[in-house]
Amino acid sequence: MGFITKLDRICGLVPMRYLTKSFLAIFLFQLTWFNVNGQGPATTLTEPGQTYQLDEHATILIDSVGYLTFEQILDPDQQKRFLPSGKKSLTFGYLNKPIWIKLTIANSAKPATWYLEIPAPYLEYVDFYQRKEGRWTKSSGGYYLPHSEKEISHTGFSFELNFGEQEPIDVYVRVAGNSPKNIPLFVVEK
Repeated sequence: MGFITKLDRICGLVPMRYLTKSFLAIFLFQLTWFNVNGQGPATTLTEPGQTYQLDEHATILIDSVGYLTFEQILDPDQQKRFLPSGKKSLTFGYLNKPIWIKLTIANSAKPATWYLEIPAPYLEYVDFYQRKEGRWTKSSGGYYLPHSEKEISHTGFSFELNFGEQEPIDVYVRVAGNSPKNIPLFVVEK
């Protein structure tokens, strides 16, 4: 006889079958909440000068058909398709499908200026989306884009993170092309 069952008989507490149902209900609620929101908790930037690797904190959506636009990605049905990477290294090999990456980041190390860096110079197409002043903006990069046309000239990819009044923030990265998809994600303060 288990400890809780013994305790239940001694103290006349809630029967075990109700406890089991309660634990199951809580577990299903948490599982559903993460699937509906398409994200786990935010990564919090706390110390200026520290480098944060975010690979295992990212959520991923592989665009199997290759047609999803950013506006479609924001749709709640598409948000449900983002799954936690759970990987210490985002490696997808020669996958020829576009990969959408969502990061949720909070900044408690103000007034530091933070950048999302992807030190993978051979990615062909990289698009970065974030909110600035209430609207979504897009920055592009990629192997074929000349350094003179990049917002920040970098051997890989670097995008300044905009922490407005609302935190945490969501940012999206779309990676496409035929090259190997090794996508390390770092946040650094400069």
